[in-house]
Formats: sequence, C-alpha cells, structure tokens
Amino acid sequence: MSAPFEVPDPVHAAGPLGVRVVGNSGPVVVLVHGLGRVAACWGAVAALTRDHLRLVLPDNPGLGRSSHLPVPRTIAKHAELHRETLEALGLPPPYHCAGLSLGGMVAPELAAALGDRAASITLFSSSSRESGFWRLSGRSLCRMGGRALRHLSLDHRVNMPELVRPELLSADPQLPQRLDALQRAEGFSARNGTRQLFAAMRWKIGPIISQLPQHRLVVVGSDDKLVPPHNSHRL
Repeated sequence: MSAPFEVPDPVHAAGPLGVRVVGNSGPVVVLVHGLGRVAACWGAVAALTRDHLRLVLPDNPGLGRSSHLPVPRTIAKHAELHRETLEALGLPPPYHCAGLSLGGMVAPELAAALGDRAASITLFSSSSRESGFWRLSGRSLCRMGGRALRHLSLDHRVNMPELVRPELLSADPQLPQRLDALQRAEGFSARNGTRQLFAAMRWKIGPIISQLPQHRLVVVGSDDKLVPPHNSHRL
C-alpha cells in the first residue's frame, strides 16, 4: 500500500496567509478549508487531483500556518486576506473558488473580490445566515461546550459526534485521532476556531449574489451534522 500523500511546505513570503500550491498545470482551484480545520486536511484531495489541477491551499487566519494572524470579525475580511495571498502567488487567472463549510462562505466572498478573474464557485456543505446557519451553529456550540466541560477536552474524540453522522465514525474509527494529530502538527487554536464560528454565524450571501460568477455549484454533504443537508439545500 502506498504512503499517504503529504501536501508540500507552504510557499515562502506569498502574501499574508500560509499557503501551499500542489500541481504544476491545469486550472487554478483555490480550496478553502472548513471551520477549525487546516489546509493540510486537503491532502487526500490533492493526491487525487494534482495531475489535473493546480491547487491553492491556504490556511484561514488564526489556524494552521496562518496562526500568527488574528481572526477577522467578518467573512469578507477573511476573503480579503485570501485575495491578497492569491495575487502574491502570481498564478494566472481564471480562478475557481471552492470551499468546505466555513470555506464555502469565504469562497463566494473571494470570488466577488476577484471580479472577472473568478470563473466559478463550488460550495461543499456550506450555509449562510439566510438559510438558518446561525440557529444551527448556536445550538451546536452549546452542545460542544457541554461535551468539552464534561470531558475537560477540546479534541475531536470528544466533539466529533457533534459534527458528523455516527456511521462515518463507525466506518473510520481512527478519523478523530488523525485529525487531532494533523492539527497539532500544523497549529490549532480552539479559541480562534470559535472566533471563526462567530464570524460565520453573521455571514449573509444575499448582498454579493449579483457579484458572483455564473457558474455556481452547491454540494450537499449527507454526513455533516453541523450543516445538515436541508440547510445546504436552502442555500
């Protein structure tokens, strides 16, 4: 069995965010990771697509290789840091903006900031305030806080049942441990993850709809409990 693919080290001095580039040719796809995650979580995706796409994998501010940055109060300010980082890389447009969960909120804002240089947006298991995310995230935050207090721990072994369906954990029991190890290696802050959640709870897609590319795709994830399918359908 081949060894798992590891994403390369971040590009040196490429804008404000820590960012990796995987692949040497093909369309440029910016993949923005989800709430409380790090860019290195895209390793399996990069292994499958690196021969066909040029992947840009930035760490959101406050996490991973962008841990030195404060977490902006708004998703639009998150996206501005992503735009500056992408432009610093000097890769030619057009750009395809994609994101998971919170990344699916940053991706439309990034596309709006890029204007005609953005060719498409793809949102995986994402949501917005209009589709009711603030209610879902508020309840989940309370339940995760209760779990953390009971177990005196913030790791995935404690809170993963609140994030995904139990069938997924049954199929891959080591998933929480692998995520914990990866995030410890890359740089993780539960406080900054919570700050990102508060920014996500306020985000609305309505004001930027007219600025988005015509090519739009929303992918609904059936295993996601923080953003269940009916919420993504509303988006």
